[in-house]
Amino acid sequence: MKTYDAGDERETLARELADWKAAGFTDSGRAWRWHRRVRRLAKACGMTVEAVTADLNADVESILTEAV
Repeated sequence: MKTYDAGDERETLARELADWKAAGFTDSGRAWRWHRRVRRLAKACGMTVEAVTADLNADVESILTEAV
């Protein structure tokens, strides 16, 4: 059984969000699964979904800035 790695999941979620923002679109089914994973991450970290989303958005800004 694989152990849940919150740090790895956060990095993966941020990179996926950065890709979506760079492409200028989101697929509704894909977005739904992404949000479900954000809720799982929030629960694992003991944070609110809003706080995790804000952290991910900050990560995305950093990723997109590095890509330029």
